Amino acid sequence: MTKDPESNAVPLEFHEGEEEEEALVLKCESSAPATVRRRVDSILSELSLSPLEAYEVKVAVGEAVGNAIRHGCKLDSGKYITVRIKRTPAALIFAVSDDGPGFCPDAHPCRDSDPDNCGGLGLRLMRHLMDEVEFDFDHGTTIRLTKRLRPNA
Repeated sequence: MTKDPESNAVPLEFHEGEEEEEALVLKCESSAPATVRRRVDSILSELSLSPLEAYEVKVAVGEAVGNAIRHGCKLDSGKYITVRIKRTPAALIFAVSDDGPGFCPDAHPCRDSDPDNCGGLGLRLMRHLMDEVEFDFDHGTTIRLTKRLRPNA
């Protein structure tokens, strides 16, 4: 196994019936989403998800990473985010963590009368595209996104 040269991640190797997990620790820089996207693309290429399902996962994870950089790190390139990726026979789980102060996930209304001036659109997308979306605010902010896999995915 070799490390990703742009992060300290060790690539995921999955053997049927096992659980595998990896973590990417990335500086809060504009290059972080692309690094995560490449890793997610690599993992998704090994699965039998439909193109639409794969796209949905990429959008949701991208939103979570973007929010962590924008809101959790406040665009401070001296800070870091962690993206944990876990694959089980039944699901893909992405946990995106930052050291930010947290937020109320239900306090970001988007009014139809002013769609350009609203918050929480990324959260709505994540909830719509993934099977489960959970939040943890014990140590910073972690958003956990779960996509269930079909058998033989």
